[in-house]
Amino acid sequence: MKKTIILIMILFIITGCTTEALLPNKEKYDNYLSDREYYYALYVVVSDRDDRISSELLKENGITVVKSMQEETIPQGHSPLFDEIEEIPYYIVFDTEYKVFETNNREELIDFLIEKSTTSDF
Repeated sequence: MKKTIILIMILFIITGCTTEALLPNKEKYDNYLSDREYYYALYVVVSDRDDRISSELLKENGITVVKSMQEETIPQGHSPLFDEIEEIPYYIVFDTEYKVFETNNREELIDFLIEKSTTSDF
């Protein structure tokens, strides 16, 4: 009986730690999150004009789920996302609570946003 209780306690501790480690820190991303349900916010780091995301590009591709976008040409050292930038260009998509997608490939970003625009139910 004691062993069972200890085993259950260990499982709760492991599960709690694992879940906590997997959940993104909402406070860390607070300045980047979308402020509107069912819409996304983009954080874009580029060094080349060809990698930029414009409102025209979004319209041309029928992307209707982007509410806001922040673009930097070089990640700022004070940004909480600085350590997460693996290479430039880098694109991160946020909903109202979490980071939901990230890539360094512009076409992957566009495909993701097109898919979300065609499957949205609002």
